[in-house]
Amino acid sequence: MYQEIDLDQIDLDRKPPTEEPARQYYFMAKCREWVREFERKNGRRPFAFTQTFGCPMVIVTRIC
Repeated sequence: MYQEIDLDQIDLDRKPPTEEPARQYYFMAKCREWVREFERKNGRRPFAFTQTFGCPMVIVTRIC
């Protein structure tokens, strides 16, 4: 049912595809390349922090 995609086989030297899902796979492979380069330069994996303030829709549902 699902097709295995080997992101290491995608040619990142070419322009991004215009059709989906090949375009998404291209950028997934590109992100993997960026992470590998970051790890090589910094000796660690990149990380991110996201802070949210909750969903403002809670107020709307309580008013209605």
